[in-house]
Amino acid sequence: SFVYLGDAQNRVRSQVSRLMREAWRDAPDARLIIHAGDLVNTRNGIDDDEWGEWFHAGGHVLAMTPNLPIAGNHEYDKRADDTYAGLSPHWPAQFPVPGNGVAPLESTSYYVDMMGVRFIALDSTAALERGQVELQKEWLEQVLTEGDPTWTIVVHHHPMMSVTAGRDNAPLRETWQPLFERHGVDLVLQGHDHAYGRGSRRAPNVDSPKPTHGTIYAVSVAGAKQYLLSDRARETLDRVGEDIQLYQVVRLEADRLHYESRTATGALYDAFELIRRRDGGLRLIEHTDGRIPERRCVNPETTERCRTR
Repeated sequence: SFVYLGDAQNRVRSQVSRLMREAWRDAPDARLIIHAGDLVNTRNGIDDDEWGEWFHAGGHVLAMTPNLPIAGNHEYDKRADDTYAGLSPHWPAQFPVPGNGVAPLESTSYYVDMMGVRFIALDSTAALERGQVELQKEWLEQVLTEGDPTWTIVVHHHPMMSVTAGRDNAPLRETWQPLFERHGVDLVLQGHDHAYGRGSRRAPNVDSPKPTHGTIYAVSVAGAKQYLLSDRARETLDRVGEDIQLYQVVRLEADRLHYESRTATGALYDAFELIRRRDGGLRLIEHTDGRIPERRCVNPETTERCRTR
């Protein structure tokens, strides 16, 4: 089993800490914690205090459990003209990842094989903001082709299908999504949009070698900053949510993947299972019993953002 967290970013010590504690109480046997980017906010590189809050929020849990960190756009320093200068020096100093990714992104692209699962980390900020989407595509195809893992899980920061208003990451859908579908990636975990969304919209005109339900895409948020959902997300995704901090626990067996998303107080918000069929394909089972009602923002601050509590 492992824990997956979306963006922490703001109010990490006061509000994300309770989420981390609840996740660990729910899954004390978790072998891994996945952070889908924007762990802190970063203010022009002056962020020692923010990292101090992040490590304090996770406490001994972060110290004793392997972490799979993904760099988000807030892990990159910005210039005065709002362009991305490069990866914050805090990142490689704090997270010594395997270094088996594509050059020059060895600190932010990598893969890990763990108990029959291949976890693949991609740098969507470099892809979208620095023109390195094709560079990672070539490496990604090689990693997806090699080996024969039971499950394949990809993590990157920017969503394949944006869930909040005014956002769209078309280069990822055009370049990476066909590879996910063609090579049978089971689950893609993302952040960035500060809302919740989960669905399985297929890439167009892609033939998969295995009969499969299709890749499941999830977007979640751990922190206090919350955005509003787009109409398209409400219409096309299987489960969505606004103004709600969530953690996810994923439990894996040889033929079964069980996913749960829960609130900071442990209430069940979303759940499903993927069952591996004998022909290698997947069957999706929705679990609706015990889920709390869909959460909407009742006090918007703007047309795009929910008022911070």
